[in-house]
Amino acid sequence: MTDVLLRLGFDLTSNWGVFWLCTAYTFLVVTIILVIGNFQTDHSMMDGYYGFGYAIPTLIAFCVVGAKSQTAAVLLLMCSLHGCRLGMYLSRRWLGYRRTTGGGDQRYMGFVKKFAPGYWWKSFFVVMEPQAIVIAVICLPAVFGVLAAKDVAGGDLNGLSLIGMALFGYGYYFEVVADGQLQAFKADSNNKGRYLRTGVWTHTRHPNY
Repeated sequence: MTDVLLRLGFDLTSNWGVFWLCTAYTFLVVTIILVIGNFQTDHSMMDGYYGFGYAIPTLIAFCVVGAKSQTAAVLLLMCSLHGCRLGMYLSRRWLGYRRTTGGGDQRYMGFVKKFAPGYWWKSFFVVMEPQAIVIAVICLPAVFGVLAAKDVAGGDLNGLSLIGMALFGYGYYFEVVADGQLQAFKADSNNKGRYLRTGVWTHTRHPNY
């Protein structure tokens, strides 16, 4: 596999080379989803991948360089917790739309109408590939963090690392609790047409961002 990547022009000995590999992977997956979505008439499937898209590039970087340090492992763990939790949440929501409406997320279905005619090619520029750019940019710090701390020497956890882990835990708490409160609120038929204005959601509104 390494030989194939080298022939494709990825310099796996440099941090930027590994980052561009991770970015190329993201654009490849998003483009595949674009093609599938064009046959399904909307691209709601992208929501199902979106969260996982943050975890996988970090995993690729970790494996490609054979990272061994504590810091690299913790970065991978944090990205995996956030990405997989968000991916599961958005995947369940997407499948819920499929069951209840027979289609997908109203936002994506709205794009189909907004950019018609020619949605099949306009979606490449205005709906799908911009999300690949967002994923790549947001993943950059984690990927480079893993690459910079790949070796055991200098990769041990320290006081600053613990502060970062605490901040992550605080933010992760808000994500999990706020999303849980929103789902419980929406599950109550008495709340139809109302906005959630209590609990953790009051302070976050859109915790995944």
